[in-house]
Amino acid sequence: MAFRICAALALVASFAMAGDPPSAEDAKVKVAALKAAREAEAKKAAIADAGTCPHATVAAALAPMLADADDAIRTAAVEALGSMKGLADAARALAGGVGPNAKKPEVLKAVFAAIGKVGHATAIPMLKDFASRNVPMKDEKASDATVAAVNALAEIKSKASVEVLLDFYKKQVGIGMGCSAGIQAAVYSAISGGLKTLTGETFNSLPGEAELWWRKNKDKFNEDMTKK
Repeated sequence: MAFRICAALALVASFAMAGDPPSAEDAKVKVAALKAAREAEAKKAAIADAGTCPHATVAAALAPMLADADDAIRTAAVEALGSMKGLADAARALAGGVGPNAKKPEVLKAVFAAIGKVGHATAIPMLKDFASRNVPMKDEKASDATVAAVNALAEIKSKASVEVLLDFYKKQVGIGMGCSAGIQAAVYSAISGGLKTLTGETFNSLPGEAELWWRKNKDKFNEDMTKK
């Protein structure tokens, strides 16, 4: 059974010329393969192949797998969705996978990494909500996940990402001495590093410095943070 499914996937792997967007029919083939797969290895092969078809229908079919009983299937679905760069539906599917994986730290970090790879602004509100619970850091156990969410924001080239990170930076710097030390170090580094990635600027933990710079310079950038 697994061999037949893998062979079928191989036959449809060249569904379109390089650069061509997948059609509804392409997506239908991928979804059918996902539904047909039963054994674990066949499922993972079908999921990986689905990731080559950045289409709303495929993203919707992968979304429930982020809550699968098998963590390996969850992770495979995360990786497949993460390969759908720029697809809003993939970003939404991954955002929906945060809750089901809240108690699975490794899968959760993979979800955030995949959101960053997709790079669509649709995920920004969820990332803001998630990370804001621990900026400044309140629960050291949440540090890795918070940092992963902040890093995802830095991968989404958007003015909205910059403004969320600026808000986090203001809160972080607002605690004064120690804002970049101890349990605060990792999240401070992620926030300041994210701002540098998006704006090209390095800030020096001075209250109001980053916000003032942004007010003076934000009109020099397009919405996707390319310079005008």
